[in-house]
Amino acid sequence: MAKKWYPVIDILTCQECGSCVAKCTHGVYDKSKSPVPVVVNPDHCIDHCHGCGNLCHVGAISYVGDDTGWVAPALQGQTAAKEECGCYCFESKQVKEVKVEYLFLDLNTCDRCVGTEAVLDEVVAVLRPALELAGYQVDYRKQEITNAELAVSYCFLSSPTILVNGQDIFATIVESDCGCCGDIAGVQVNCRVFEHDGKTCEVPTKEMLADAILRTLFNPSACSCGEYQLPENLKRFFEGKEKKAATSCCCGGSCNCC
Repeated sequence: MAKKWYPVIDILTCQECGSCVAKCTHGVYDKSKSPVPVVVNPDHCIDHCHGCGNLCHVGAISYVGDDTGWVAPALQGQTAAKEECGCYCFESKQVKEVKVEYLFLDLNTCDRCVGTEAVLDEVVAVLRPALELAGYQVDYRKQEITNAELAVSYCFLSSPTILVNGQDIFATIVESDCGCCGDIAGVQVNCRVFEHDGKTCEVPTKEMLADAILRTLFNPSACSCGEYQLPENLKRFFEGKEKKAATSCCCGGSCNCC
């Protein structure tokens, strides 16, 4: 096998608690076999990630290619789950959390951003009581992406974007020309559209968002860690917005008013 790093389960030691399967966000384990840990996608494992091994209470997990000297906490007589994974997207916390983030370019002019926010507000309001009843802590935040630096910090790819525990709830990005954001920047700008049941809409329905949020929460996709590059579409928007603000200011953009 070409893959040089992936977990190996000692089936004689494993107590089949399901912790490794439930907590791995990389899609390494077959969740349909839970609580039995079956490694189905070894190539999805992140190089030098000890996340599931740190969680195992009996030290039943080792790694192919591990030359780090790592020893499972359980084999050291320590409490498991003290460390996060190497790519920092492994959820090793014992408290169940649902972090919903709404990322957008504009809530004053863009019909898509405004409309999606209204629908998302309703969906979160409905889902929150049920999730809290199930023991989850719901953290709902909104963030306007005002410049390229902020876009890079969020790995922002398209507006609007909804993240659940750091993952985009829609697997694919489809865009179309957005006149509203084009007016803001003075250039042609594409914004996100949403596809569901063969239909495309600029503002998602409540059913679409509720389904996508729950699907992402309970069946997260493989980790998407990787090198981020600001899309040309967003670069054009930020540059156009800045240039338009500078030319419309009485001082030519040299003061704080723009």
